[in-house]
Amino acid sequence: MPPDMSELPPAMPPRHFTLIVLLCGFLALALDVVALVSPAWVTSKHFSLSLWEICNKQMDAWHCRSVLTSDWQMATLVLVFCATLICGVWFIVCVLWICQMKQPLRFCSMSLLLLASVLLQISALILFSLKFRAAKFLLPDSQFSWGYGLAWGSCIFMLGGVVISCLRTDVTKD
Repeated sequence: MPPDMSELPPAMPPRHFTLIVLLCGFLALALDVVALVSPAWVTSKHFSLSLWEICNKQMDAWHCRSVLTSDWQMATLVLVFCATLICGVWFIVCVLWICQMKQPLRFCSMSLLLLASVLLQISALILFSLKFRAAKFLLPDSQFSWGYGLAWGSCIFMLGGVVISCLRTDVTKD
């Protein structure tokens, strides 16, 4: 007589899926941290804008001032910071849970944290791009720079982690 399926412990995802999800989370976290401290989200020949400051080049010298007085820039910073924090908490909880090995990690339920991080990050990036285009300091040769690109890269890795963690890996062929 076959065993009752309700009494079996939940199947743990194969090790390679676990490692891929953790790698996606780690890369997303690393890219997010670098994007958060990046000095260049938007650049031009005589201009640079980050989440923290705006710099203008005048007479061969750069003059910088804080952007933390602008509401949309502060909102972008808070959203990216919260996304980074949630991704970091997700990663630490997953690593600690796997190292403890007391019970299988439910990646699908844990991916809700990562999904929240993705949504915050996308909101921040869209807010930044829309408000920057409407800002008074937009120069004709301004372009989004590597810091902004790293934030989108982080978003992609987080979303990849969410998708991979929700794959059904306990289904076998008969």
